Amino acid sequence: MNVLLDYIASMIIFGILTLTIARIQTNINTTLYLNTQSIITQGNATSLARQIEWDFLKIGHRTVGQKIFYADSTRLVFKGDLENRYVQDSITYAIGTTDNATHTFNPRDFPLYRYEGGSLNTQHFGLIEFKLSYIDSSYSRIPMPITTTAQASLIRAINLYFKVESAEPTMTPSDTLWASISWQKLMFPRNLNNLYY
Repeated sequence: MNVLLDYIASMIIFGILTLTIARIQTNINTTLYLNTQSIITQGNATSLARQIEWDFLKIGHRTVGQKIFYADSTRLVFKGDLENRYVQDSITYAIGTTDNATHTFNPRDFPLYRYEGGSLNTQHFGLIEFKLSYIDSSYSRIPMPITTTAQASLIRAINLYFKVESAEPTMTPSDTLWASISWQKLMFPRNLNNLYY
């Protein structure tokens, strides 16, 4: 009888240990997956920030006349010599809708469109928020949309905020988690501040 009780007790202990190890392994896998998604999301945010900084800080570079042609919270049209070739590039940034982002599992992300000289480059960074605002020389926000030359000439700085989320969720027993990162910067393009080259 004692042997039978020992077997039953050992089976119960073994079952508890097995469930505990399985739960720990599930938590480790979830954490590793979330960390992987977080690293990918951080890389996407870094790539997007570098590209936008490069382009926006070159607004009006080696450009005569009007530099910004249209500006609102989700769209910016400008000219500048991006590659230092003495060629005025025409650049447009605009966002798409969540309907345009069918390549990910995230229902909130949308693409970023970048037009350069008539060619479209659709970029999928996992954007879920993208907001532009424009600052004048007294550090006041300029009302949008900015459509006239007089309004555009007031712009001295561009404030950009965006938020990027992972393309795939991390499922936990209680929730669905998305790796996310936010980025914000106030940029002062040299050629909007009457500084040249």
